[in-house]
Amino acid sequence: MNRGDQSILQCLASVHSFTQEEELRRAEVARASRHEYAIMARRERGLPRFEALIDACHKRARPIVMTTFAMGAGMLPTALGFGADPSFRQPMAVVVIGGLVTSTLLSLLVIPVIFTYVDDFERKLRGVAHRFAGPSPRPSPPAVSTQGA
Repeated sequence: MNRGDQSILQCLASVHSFTQEEELRRAEVARASRHEYAIMARRERGLPRFEALIDACHKRARPIVMTTFAMGAGMLPTALGFGADPSFRQPMAVVVIGGLVTSTLLSLLVIPVIFTYVDDFERKLRGVAHRFAGPSPRPSPPAVSTQGA
């Protein structure tokens, strides 16, 4: 292989790694937006917490799983040691695949549970604050001016 072919392969490899980084960024945005969607559904449509989480999971889980699968499938040949210089790229590919699997499991299973616990804690905290604050004072009616009449 001559120098020109090597530089073309290096250029293609850098484009390929940029695409993988971009896909990782998009997957993280999708994961974050799923939980924001659940919060928005509760506020705007008045859904109960459980229904809002189920609705968000139905709408956001498919793109998350598809992105994870596509990214893992793209990294699999590198993780198996195919291609140029596998000793350099193979460990990184294994770490990327492990991170994808871990973040997907965290996003689909652990984060909704944490969301539920935090929401319960927030409700209890509001109840305690409301109990200590007592009833809110009524605003006094506006003063009626008798000067102009």
